Amino acid sequence: MRQGFVFITDALISLLFASIFLSIIYSSIPIREDVYKDSNIYDYSIDLLTMLDKGGYLYELADKKIEDTQQIISQTQGQYCFYLRVTDSAGNKVVTIKKHRCKNMKDRDYYVRRLFFKDGRVYIAELSAWYDVKQLKGEG
Repeated sequence: MRQGFVFITDALISLLFASIFLSIIYSSIPIREDVYKDSNIYDYSIDLLTMLDKGGYLYELADKKIEDTQQIISQTQGQYCFYLRVTDSAGNKVVTIKKHRCKNMKDRDYYVRRLFFKDGRVYIAELSAWYDVKQLKGEG
């Protein structure tokens, strides 16, 4: 009986020390929180460009009709900034749209591209995305 009590006490103390050791090790490892943030804006950009494509808005941009697309981009979440550039296959600019109240790109920006066809011509839609730092800090 006495031997079992000593064994359980020894095991609990060992478990306590192991837990303390692991928590010290874990807290000293640098964890990049922006990795999740980065994947979030990248996924959001892919979704936005896919929605513009599936909704037919990219085809409107090929005809230089930007009003509907500008409205959609302006309704995106506040912390995201976008710049959409559509060019033809020769690299000539067709249209550009930038989300209102967003400053120019700074530290990081993310690019998503999509090709689409209209009237036998190839167009490239390139969506740049970055964070509005003021919105992230709650200043905007």
